[in-house]
Amino acid sequence: MKLAKEMEVQELKAKSDSQFVANQVTGEFQTKDPLLAKYLEKVKKMAKHFATFELLYVPREQNSRADLLAKLA
Repeated sequence: MKLAKEMEVQELKAKSDSQFVANQVTGEFQTKDPLLAKYLEKVKKMAKHFATFELLYVPREQNSRADLLAKLA
């Protein structure tokens, strides 16, 4: 999100292999853990910099490219 903001992206669609995180961002799940609540607040604040922001859940087995990148990191 930081990089997209710096690049002045207006419409951002991000993908996550964490259903838990994706559902917290969409508001389907509540965030009770104080540390996770801080991260969620930061995501919501950064999302306001985009005309549209969408976080999609993609199971890891359906996203082999992102899984490969994560392993390289």
